[in-house]
Amino acid sequence: MMILGVHQWEFGIMSPQAGDDVWARDPVVLVASSYAPFGTLTEVEGGYRLTGLYRTSSGTDHGESAFLGAMKMNAQGVPVDRMNLLVPRTDYAIEDDWFVMGLAGTGSKSLRLESWCP
Repeated sequence: MMILGVHQWEFGIMSPQAGDDVWARDPVVLVASSYAPFGTLTEVEGGYRLTGLYRTSSGTDHGESAFLGAMKMNAQGVPVDRMNLLVPRTDYAIEDDWFVMGLAGTGSKSLRLESWCP
């Protein structure tokens, strides 16, 4: 419950557009997360490209989108910032790899982004 419940606080420090994008059609939508910077964020023409495999994204079974961590890289491939990005569920693949005795209710699975450009 804590993992899925903390995201509403995060929306309070973001642009109001983020909350509108998530809750405009359904005010009870949940958001999953994997904050560890497994992804790589690189600048491309017109925006950024995010790629990566996110292990143990908690709330994946329940969320309509996910906060995903990434290291922003400069043109030389050197990390310059750590960021969290809000990615819609339609833009990542879910890998059903959470086979544990306990914590089955966390809805944790891996998420894969081959190339996502916000």
